[in-house]
Amino acid sequence: MGTGGGQLYDAQRATMWRFDPFQVVVIGKDTDDGPEHPLYSIVANSMTEADLEPMVQSLLSEGQLQPIGIVKWDDKPTVRIGNKRTLAMRIATKRREEMGLPPLLLSAVDASKGTNGQDHFIAKVTENNQRIEDPQIAKARSAVQYFKLYGDDPQTRKRFALAANMRVQDLDALLRVLENDELVGAVNEGTIAVTTSTHLAELPRAEQSEIITRAKSGEKITTDEARERKTVHKKKKKAAKRGEDTSDVVVRPSLPTIRKVLRAGTDQLPPDAYKALQWVLGECGPRSIVGLQPILTKIEKGVK
Repeated sequence: MGTGGGQLYDAQRATMWRFDPFQVVVIGKDTDDGPEHPLYSIVANSMTEADLEPMVQSLLSEGQLQPIGIVKWDDKPTVRIGNKRTLAMRIATKRREEMGLPPLLLSAVDASKGTNGQDHFIAKVTENNQRIEDPQIAKARSAVQYFKLYGDDPQTRKRFALAANMRVQDLDALLRVLENDELVGAVNEGTIAVTTSTHLAELPRAEQSEIITRAKSGEKITTDEARERKTVHKKKKKAAKRGEDTSDVVVRPSLPTIRKVLRAGTDQLPPDAYKALQWVLGECGPRSIVGLQPILTKIEKGVK
């Protein structure tokens, strides 16, 4: 049937919408947007007419077998699912017109609502992002694009996390990583592990930059160190809120640093003091304070 008052789109509607294929918007082809747009298809925008030829031939011989999915973006019907089909339909329509045949109409369904459409969106956008970024960072990037389309609230985050096969707290941690482009770059370069980055993201920006510089110079930044720094940062914030001195809140040294200290200690410390230092730094030695006590007693007697 024809268009009527109150319709969502200016198009023919039966069980679905019917558009001139040039009437719907393909983000990237019909706009100046790039991969940062949530509806941009990297695959479709990189395809040539030759790449689309098999799909064009199928449309000319069999017609459109599957509708595309559209949403209203900037008040225009915009392709969310089926960018390649839309571009192929445009080519097929031009060829029919050149032969004096009626143009093909593009079948479309409203993809702004419904579970299947949202899941498809998550899968498509994440696949696009994974072509250029670490897979976990790509998921977070997809989440940002998803929230632009569906809103950002606890339920939406929970739904995205479930569809992306991750915990909400892990998603939240990755979103914090995205706030620092320098940190994201270090993850994508492989100089900092993504798990480590989620702890570093909670540190002050200056401290993050200092650690990233160390990593880029070839030093291995462990997740344990990042976690310890995050813990210390939180303790300092709490102490500062209570008006307490924060100078005695320190970061536990990294394992390489511990080993350097212990290697130096073999030449500079008495054997018992060296054993005590090993225990305090967590490298080895007695497994409990009970085992440490005789050593400390001997050190104390030696000092006297």
